[in-house]
Amino acid sequence: MRLILASLLGTLGWAGAATAADLALTIAGARSTDGVVSICLWSDGQNFPDCGKSKTAERRTVAASALGKPIVFSGLKPGTFAISALHDENDNGKLDTNLIGIPKEGIAVSNDAMPKFSAPRFAETAFALTGDADQRITLVYR
Repeated sequence: MRLILASLLGTLGWAGAATAADLALTIAGARSTDGVVSICLWSDGQNFPDCGKSKTAERRTVAASALGKPIVFSGLKPGTFAISALHDENDNGKLDTNLIGIPKEGIAVSNDAMPKFSAPRFAETAFALTGDADQRITLVYR
């Protein structure tokens, strides 16, 4: 009887546990297949959207020529996330800007929440992940 009760309690506990999720990201709008695209998946807003300053964002770098395939982040715990991406066309490892700081290269964030005169905020780009999901973002060039 104790074995049956222990098995039942173990099963109920397992069913209530949060399961890991996969996030499949598709990036559209690249103006060329040159260079790489650097992607960051954020679980908090600290230093968002500057991936280089983040200690917690999960990073991926893919060839711009491979953007037709989804980029998959696996084993994520349910929660709130945001995505930022940079199309580093000249593959120099940084965001190139003009004299007044406007990006010369393509940038994208989740929810396509791209303000005109400032960097996007985490709250504007955040989305809830409760299970396997797809996200699509579009690169913007100015």
